[in-house]
Order: sequence, then structure tokens, then C-alpha cells
Amino acid sequence: EYEVAAIELIGLLASFGWRFHSVAKLNRRLTDQTTISRLVLDNVDQGFILFNRDLNLVAFNDRFIELIDFPRDLTRVGASFESFIRFAAERGELGQGDVETMVRRQIDAVTRCVPRNFLRPGKNGRTIDVRGKPIPGGGFVTTFTEVTEQMRVEDALRVSEQQLSEAQRIGDIGHWRYLIGTHNFKCSEAFYRIYGRDPAEFAVSFEAIANAVHPDDQVHVSAVRKQVGKRKEAYRCDFRIVRPDGEVRFVRGEGRPEFDEEGQLVSFFGVNQDITEQKQIEEELLRERTRAELANLAKSEFMANMSHEIRTPLNAIIGFADIIRHEVFGPVGNDKCGEYIGDIHANAEH
Repeated sequence: EYEVAAIELIGLLASFGWRFHSVAKLNRRLTDQTTISRLVLDNVDQGFILFNRDLNLVAFNDRFIELIDFPRDLTRVGASFESFIRFAAERGELGQGDVETMVRRQIDAVTRCVPRNFLRPGKNGRTIDVRGKPIPGGGFVTTFTEVTEQMRVEDALRVSEQQLSEAQRIGDIGHWRYLIGTHNFKCSEAFYRIYGRDPAEFAVSFEAIANAVHPDDQVHVSAVRKQVGKRKEAYRCDFRIVRPDGEVRFVRGEGRPEFDEEGQLVSFFGVNQDITEQKQIEEELLRERTRAELANLAKSEFMANMSHEIRTPLNAIIGFADIIRHEVFGPVGNDKCGEYIGDIHANAEH
């Protein structure tokens, strides 16, 4: 019996030893995973902060402190969400107003698990994108991403698009792009304005554009379109369109194919310009030139007729003056008359 008891005791102790070894091993794995998680969190470009269901701080990384410029003595595990919000409110980061009211409002939003997304200023003129999201089981996680350069690029792009839109409006130029993969058109506002269409109602397609072309120009435009589709080359084409209200406008279309890095055709890009005023000026200049040419022709004809009408009696005058000057029918008898006759003959010849 003692031997049996001893064996059972040895087995029990061995079991405990194995369990202690397993627990130690699990603790080491947990420590390793915690270290790895900390390294990952501290090396990502985003700030990170996590509160549990009791709104106490559970985890954060150094990037959060750097971006928000938050005091390290306040950023400790177990710190309350209220202390964070109160500090931000007192620093003026939540706007103007009563600090207590702002703190309660923020706590209420978090308690109700309301997702948050807003931009806030950071130190040194930075812009920080803040995104808060509830997590299952209670609590919430918030990320802080610096978007200063992104905002600068977006602002520059916005200004560029506004300038492009204004330039297109002034120049009556609209652009379009046809994506071969999706068979979709992307058009600027000026494009719709040229065609007198509402972007919300006009579905742009090759067929819709062809239907807007003046009946007398449809054969020409169709031929250009087929040639472009066959040769995959740039084109330029002037044609007329008919707006929904019946107004006829002159349009100049230019476009070119676009290829990817492998040389595959991926899209077509083009511009349409309303050249109605230009055409009207050209037509007016043509009419003025035609009128000038007709007036010059009439003048030439008039001068030719007048020359003929005047030359006929002059021939008689020249003939009689020549007879008198040469005294064919006898002497004139007066030297002065001979001088005058010579003048008459000379001027008539001239």
C-alpha cells in the first residue's frame, strides 16, 4: 500500500511539474507575443490607442504621443478616457465652450458606441485624421494618421481642377475619356454644357453623341469614327450638333488613343470645343471678302465701260484735231489756233 501511495504521489507531483512547465512555457510565449505586438505598434506610422469597456486605457503606442503631443505622465495603462478628453478640452482642441459640457458630450458619444471620424490639428502644422471605432465586447479603438501631405496634394488638385474647369468654361472646351474595359465615358461639366445637356439625365455613349450630330454631318463624323477605330490614331474633326432646343452649334473634336505599358489600347481621350462664334466670324469674313471682290469686279466693269464710252468721241476729236493741225483743208491762218489744236491733240492722246 505504501508503494502504491508513493507511486501515485510521484505521478501527481510529475503532473504538477508538467503543468508548471506548461504554464511557464505559455508565459514565455505570451511575453514574446506581447513584445512583438509592442514592436509592431511602435513602428507603424499610425498612432493607436485602446480603451476597454470601463473607458480605461489598455494600450497605446509612441506614435500616438508624437502626433497628438500628449503628456507621457497622462498616457499610462489604466488612465481614464475622461482625463484624456479633459486635457484636450482644456487645451482648446475641442473648440470653444464649457469644458465640462464638452467632456460629457465626448463620453456620451463613446458610451453609445458612436463611430468617430474627423480631422484635428497636430503640432508643427500637421493635420491628423482621427478615426474611432467601437470594438466587440465593449470599449473602442482610435487611430491617428498624419494626412498633412495628402491634404496638401488634395488642395492642390482641387485648385487645379477648379482652374481647369474655369479655363474650359471660358474657352468652351469640354473633355471626355472612354474606358474600353468598362465601356464607360467620363466627361467634364463643360462637355455637357456644349451639348446643352444635363449630366444627370444624359447618358453619354457613341450612339447618343452620333444622334446629336447634325443630319448633314453624320456621314462625315461616322467615317472619321470608323477610321479612328481602325487605325488607332489621333484625329481632328469639325461638325455641327443640334441641341435639344433645336439650336445648331459648331463643334471641333480632337482625340487620341491611350495605351498601357504593354502597348494595349485602354482608352480614348478627347476634347470638344464650341467654335460656333469662330465659325460665324469666319463666315462673316468670307461674306465681306465676297462683297469686296464683287465690288471690285463691278468697278472694273464700270471703268471698262466708261473707257469705251469716252474713247469713242475722243477718237473723232483726235481725228479732226489732226486734220486741222496738218492743214489738210488749207491754212488755219492764226498761229494761236495752231497751238491750241496741238494741245487738244496731245491731251486727247493722253
